[in-house]
Amino acid sequence: MVIAAAVLSVMKMELAAVWVGIAFTVIGSVMSKRKEKGYRAGSYYAAGLGVVFILWGLIFYMNGFSNSQSGAGLFVLFPLLFVATGGYVAIVWPINKMYRKRRCTQTVDSLIVRFKTYTSTDDDGHTSESYAPVFRYEFNNREYEKVSPATSSRKPQLNIRQKIFINPENPKEIFDPVLEKGGPLFEIIFGLIFAAAGFYVLFQVLFSGQI
Repeated sequence: MVIAAAVLSVMKMELAAVWVGIAFTVIGSVMSKRKEKGYRAGSYYAAGLGVVFILWGLIFYMNGFSNSQSGAGLFVLFPLLFVATGGYVAIVWPINKMYRKRRCTQTVDSLIVRFKTYTSTDDDGHTSESYAPVFRYEFNNREYEKVSPATSSRKPQLNIRQKIFINPENPKEIFDPVLEKGGPLFEIIFGLIFAAAGFYVLFQVLFSGQI
C-alpha cells in the first residue's frame, strides 16, 4: 500500500497521505462484507482511518506545506502511519481478541509440536526474539496445526500437552488461554503512546508551518 502511494505520488507527491487514505477506505469497504463483528472491527477501523488520512493530506496540501519541500507529502505520511499502527494496537487488537475469545468455546487437548520465532530490531540495532507455540489437535476426526496468536519471550517446551479453545464453526481459529490470559491494558497503553507520537509530529508541523 505504501509502495503504491509512493508510485502514485510521483505525479503529486504532496498528496501521498491522500492516496494512502483512499486505499485504506477501499480496503475497509471490501473487508466490511464479512459478517462477524470481530472481523468487522478491522474493516471499520481501516475505512475510518482512510478518511483521517485523506483529511490530513488535504489540510497539509491546502495550507501550502507542499511548497516547502518536494517530499513534504511523504514526510506527512510517516507520522500518519505511526498513528495508524498505534490505533490498531490500542483499538482493533483488543476488540478482535475479545470476539475471538467469544467465538472459541470448544475446549480441545493439544500438543505443542514446535514453535515459531519472531525477530525484531530496535532503533539502536539490538535484536530480540519472541516465540509462539504451534499446537496440534484433533476435532471431529480431523487433525489441525495452528500457531498461537500470542507470543512470549520464553521458548515454549515441546511435546507438552495444553488445553486450548477453538471455534467449533471454524476449528482453525484458536484462543490460547495461557499466553492470552491477560487483559488488553498493555496493548492499549503501548498503542496510545505510539499514536500520540505520530500526532505530536503532525501537530508540530501543522502549527509551526514548517516541514
